[in-house]
Amino acid sequence: MSKTMVKEVRKLNNIKQVLEAKGIKASFIAKELGCNPNTVYNWTHQRSQPSLEALNQLALIINCKVSDLINEPIPINN
Repeated sequence: MSKTMVKEVRKLNNIKQVLEAKGIKASFIAKELGCNPNTVYNWTHQRSQPSLEALNQLALIINCKVSDLINEPIPINN
């Protein structure tokens, strides 16, 4: 019997949810930012994260705060 390991994806951004709530397509964002649509897809699926510059530009394009696009930090207990 083999065990299937499930990799938990830590959700670092809310980009997908914000775009869906505003009815904005990822392809539109890619065009506005001048980046590959796969880049935006990867952001929305937590495969990679946008730079701070890209987050700022994205917030301006969709008229929201940068803080709307990111999750709260997880406290680290040492």
